[in-house]
Amino acid sequence: MNAQTLCEANCILDMALGYDFIQQSLADAERQHISQRLLRCAATFLQAHRSPQIHNHEVKISAALGVLGFVLEDDGLLEFAVNAPYGLRWQLEHGLLAEGLWFEGSVHYHYYALQGFFAFEKLARGTRWSLLDGPWYPQMLRFPLSLLLPDGTFPRLNDCIAGQEQLHHRDLYEFAWFIWHDPQYAAVLQFTESQPEERETLLWRDQPLPETTPDLIPQQSLFAPGAGLTLWRRPQHQQAVLIKHSPWGGEHDHYDRLSLLLWQRDGWLLPDLGTTGYGAKMHYDYYKNSATHNTLTVNQTNQPPANATVLGWHMGDDYLWLDTAVDWSQAPPQLNSHTRVEWDVDAWREVRFRRRLLWLDDVLIDLSTVDNPHRQQLDWTLHLAAQALDQSGTPLPFALSGPLRQMSDSTMTPLHGCQPRHFAREGDTVALWLAGDGELWQGLAPDNPAVGNLSYLVMRNHLPQARFVCLWDLATKSPLTEVNVHHTAIGTQLSFWRGDRVAHVTLHDDPALPPDILL
Repeated sequence: MNAQTLCEANCILDMALGYDFIQQSLADAERQHISQRLLRCAATFLQAHRSPQIHNHEVKISAALGVLGFVLEDDGLLEFAVNAPYGLRWQLEHGLLAEGLWFEGSVHYHYYALQGFFAFEKLARGTRWSLLDGPWYPQMLRFPLSLLLPDGTFPRLNDCIAGQEQLHHRDLYEFAWFIWHDPQYAAVLQFTESQPEERETLLWRDQPLPETTPDLIPQQSLFAPGAGLTLWRRPQHQQAVLIKHSPWGGEHDHYDRLSLLLWQRDGWLLPDLGTTGYGAKMHYDYYKNSATHNTLTVNQTNQPPANATVLGWHMGDDYLWLDTAVDWSQAPPQLNSHTRVEWDVDAWREVRFRRRLLWLDDVLIDLSTVDNPHRQQLDWTLHLAAQALDQSGTPLPFALSGPLRQMSDSTMTPLHGCQPRHFAREGDTVALWLAGDGELWQGLAPDNPAVGNLSYLVMRNHLPQARFVCLWDLATKSPLTEVNVHHTAIGTQLSFWRGDRVAHVTLHDDPALPPDILL
C-alpha cells in the first residue's frame, strides 16, 4: 500500500488497533474477512520484509507485528515480533546507548522509536510478552529531558526537521505516568498541557497529576559519555554549550563529530540546523554535511564514520572543560545498521581532529588541533545566527562545488596573529577572537528554513599540524580589549585583557594535564 515497509507498518498498525476497538461489534463473517484478507496478509508481508538491522524501521515493523499477533491471537507472530533476532527485545538490548538514548542520536528518532515500542506495550502490558519490567523504558523517557534547553525545546541533532525539536509527546508520557507515576512524567504533561491528547488522557489518566511537580528544565550541566553529548549550562545567564562527541549512528546521523552549539539568552547563536524533508534536495545537498556544521571539514567533504574519544573533562563551579578527539587513521566503527556512503575516505586518510573547550565565566576558549599529514584543505567552520559587523577582505567565490558552493557575499582575508570579529544579534554584540595561520573566509549561506541566512566564518589552511583558536567574549559589558595566543612545545598559551585585568591560560597538549588558569 505504501512506498516503504516502515509506512506499511505504520498504516497497518493503525488499522489493527482500530479493528481491535470494533471487532466485537462485527459479524463473524466480517471479522473473518478483515482478519484473513487484510491483517493476516499484512503480517505475512511484514515478516518477510523486516530487515536484519537495528533501526527505527524495524521497531515500528515489529510493533505492528506484535499488535497483529495479539489481534490474530497468534503466539508465533508475537514470538517473532518480540524475541526473535531484530525483534523488540533485541532492539532494546542493542539499540540504546549507555544513558538510554536511541543509537541514531536524534531526539526525534528516539521518540519515534519509543512510540513504536509503546504502541506494542499498550496491548502487551500484563502479558508475558511485555517488556515493561525491563530497565530500558524509564531510561528512554528520562534521558532526552536532560537535554532540554531554556525554552523547553531539544537541540536539532542529526536528522530533525524543523518543529520536531518540540516536546510534544503527551501520548508517551500519559502512558508512562499510568505505568510508573513518576513526578517527572507529570511535569512533562503539565508543560505540554496546551497540546491536549484527549484520547490518550481518556485511556490512561487513572489518577490526577500532582499539584506540584519538579522543574522540568534542567539547571545542571550534563556529561553523557555513552551518548557522546556534553551540555554545559549557565542558567543564571541563559547560556548553554553543547559538544557532540557521539558514536556513529547510521543513516540518520550527520557527519559532524566534535561539532559545537552555543545558546545565548533567548536562542541559538551557534545552531545545529537539523534537516529538511527527505524529498527535498537540500537534505543531502546541504543540511547533512560536515561543511554545514560547526566543526571541521576536509576538502569540503564529509567526515567518514568515526567514534570520538574523551581525553579529559571537568565540570565544576570554577570552570568547565572538555578534551575530545576523533582519529580517522583508526578502523571505522562497525554498526549493524544499513546506511548510504556520503563521505570521502581518501580525503580524511590519517587525519586526527582534537577539540578542547574551556568555559571561564564569560569567556569560552575553543582550541582545535588537526594532524593533516597529506596537507589537505582544512576548513574549520562556524555559522552564527547573527549579522557580521566587520567582515572584510577580497570578494571571492568560497567553493565551486560541495555544500557551500551556494555561499554568497563571500570574502577572504589573510589570518595572522589573533584578530577579532564582531556579530550583532537582537541588540547584543558578540566578539570572537580568532587565530589560525591561513585564510579567514566569511559569507552567507542558508539557515533552516532556507528563507533566511546564517553568517558563516571559516578558518582555512593546508598545514600538516594546524591549530585553530576561537575565544568567545560573552560578556554584556566591558569587552575584551586584547587577546594573545602563543603556541609552545607544551601546548597553547592565551592571555586576554578586560580593561586593566588580565588572565593567563595554558591548554596542555598532554591530555593528562588539566588547564592552567591564572585569573
